[in-house]
Amino acid sequence: MNTAHLLTLVALVGTFTSIAVGIFQYRKAQHWKRAEWVAQEMKVFFGQAQVQNALLMIDWGKRRIPLFPFRENAEDRYVEITDDVIRDALLPHEERQGFNQTEESIRDCFDCFLDGLERYESYVGAKLVTRADLEPYLSYWCYQITTAREGDPKVDRLVQLRKYITRYGYLGANRLIRRLAHQAQRRRLESVVNH
Repeated sequence: MNTAHLLTLVALVGTFTSIAVGIFQYRKAQHWKRAEWVAQEMKVFFGQAQVQNALLMIDWGKRRIPLFPFRENAEDRYVEITDDVIRDALLPHEERQGFNQTEESIRDCFDCFLDGLERYESYVGAKLVTRADLEPYLSYWCYQITTAREGDPKVDRLVQLRKYITRYGYLGANRLIRRLAHQAQRRRLESVVNH
């Protein structure tokens, strides 16, 4: 091989190496930007009072919750919520004669939470984010919703929440909840096996 061919070969290898490094750095930067964007989205989402209340109601069967944060008197902002109150608030319209103010507020909280999950699932569908990006933020809540068993009186609210999700057409939220809950379950099993 003559010197000219060798120099051309070295130049080509150098060019391809530079391109490969550039692509790697670009992808890494894009991944970092996406992670920052998801973190900011989650901060805004979890910062909403209604979402915070929905999460409290998912986590607790009995709790004082600030359902009315804009009321003048601080004591009037809080309502003691029980599993039964949440369950009844999430019943379909056709099974009720109407909803009182507390029940309407409970429904509003869950609608806000589920609307957010719908939005995030649409981001997944558009390939703006992956479910793996959302998993650290949402998998705990999704796992709680999906693992509640019918007949357990301590989690009737969560069983009814699943029915509410289906009844009111939160298809994207339902898909996201099931898939993130599945991932959370898999991680729990791996954790048990590895210990």
